[in-house]
Amino acid sequence: MKRIFLVILGTIVCVSFVNAQDYPITKAWEFLWTEESEEYPWLRAEQGTNWEHDGSNEMDFFSTLIRYDADRLMLLLVENGVNEADPAPEDIAIAEKFPDRSVLWISPVDGSFMGVALKLDFLPAEDTEYYKQKVTGTHPDGPESDRSWQLTEQWPHIAADDDGFLYLVDKHKILRYTPDGDTFTGPEVVFTYPEQDPPIYSTNAGNLHYRAWRIQSINVKGSGNNKVMTTAARFWIDAGGVMYYTSNDGGASWTIQTHRGQEQRGGVGTGGATSAPVTFGEEEWIFANGFPGSDDRLYRFFRTAGTQEDFFQDIPDLWDPQIDPAEDVAEIDKYMKWNLIDAAAADGVPYVAVLSLPKWQSRNDGEFIDATAWVAIHSVALDPNGDGIEGDFLSSYQINVHEIDELQGVAGDEDNWDAASFAAINMYVPEGFPDGAAEILWSGGTSGFGRLVVGDVDVSVKDWSLF
Repeated sequence: MKRIFLVILGTIVCVSFVNAQDYPITKAWEFLWTEESEEYPWLRAEQGTNWEHDGSNEMDFFSTLIRYDADRLMLLLVENGVNEADPAPEDIAIAEKFPDRSVLWISPVDGSFMGVALKLDFLPAEDTEYYKQKVTGTHPDGPESDRSWQLTEQWPHIAADDDGFLYLVDKHKILRYTPDGDTFTGPEVVFTYPEQDPPIYSTNAGNLHYRAWRIQSINVKGSGNNKVMTTAARFWIDAGGVMYYTSNDGGASWTIQTHRGQEQRGGVGTGGATSAPVTFGEEEWIFANGFPGSDDRLYRFFRTAGTQEDFFQDIPDLWDPQIDPAEDVAEIDKYMKWNLIDAAAADGVPYVAVLSLPKWQSRNDGEFIDATAWVAIHSVALDPNGDGIEGDFLSSYQINVHEIDELQGVAGDEDNWDAASFAAINMYVPEGFPDGAAEILWSGGTSGFGRLVVGDVDVSVKDWSLF
């Protein structure tokens, strides 16, 4: 009864009027791999492989698109699709303007390129000896198997706090960069995963242990000493679930406060991504998705706001967001929650946003070869349509890309793993937005990126007054 009471108290006050027609999704701008772009010439459908993010990969990869301040967004370009050791003549200028591992400044108004904010090193911080020994199979306590590729292979994501510090996930570490005009200095290591095997919080001690640990999804919010952070591994590893951190020194160091575990694999949803923590009424919520392609489910976790108690999970019968209920539209032509990649939320916004990529391995399935990507929003109100399930579908936006559009040339790479590893969605409420409105920033990992707005917001670039 306590849970039901808290939801009613916190949700009716904030979102008692949620209806799908109140929350249309409108495109401000987007850039897709299927459309040639003079602004971002590296964004193109091309042949390559999922691995070796070492600067030589001839397939472009990019991860988080975030809002940095009122006038600028950031996109982390991981691979520009140019083999700098042997570039085609026409690609030399691309590589010089858009280096691998660079954080790009992007205009929120029209998505235009505004310069390079930071060029990251491929190995931005030294790995601990413990990690190197575990990965290479040389630690006296085992394991003996060698996974040396994990010393260099990374799936970096970024986040920024309200003081302008930039955070980067680096395998088992979190790094922070300090703003310095239009660029940044650093990094400093602000968190290193505890040297323990099996890793702390693991419920599956016989599995992969520390040698497989990686931090990937990251969200930071707050300013001063009032900062919190969430991370997730986006992988089916030990302790790969949602971690919730606090900092008492402005973000210079972080402590895991609580972990939302899952019995099978020590993590939320068998290894998906996570949203930032958000407050609704008297509760604090975190949203997370399952491991893409095998657990396309959206989860909600809750606790009383302002406490340090662990997060609890909604029972499946209560929180089970549904697909687009339209009966006169074929499945292939509407949001179906296939290959759910990431979730995003913001304080007081009456919906959660999700990003789904084309159905897993749809390039090899004639029935689903036309499956596209989607951004969808689900209500966080108390069951507005009266079907006994919370998380009602509100609206969706179709991203017209298909898995088959990206040509991969290595057997076994028919499905784009790194599209799932890099893709992300974020939600913000810029100053001047009316109640219930928000912006959604999505990045498809390889397929494109864009800015959407939800609600009654004018997105005309000819009359932009919000920023």
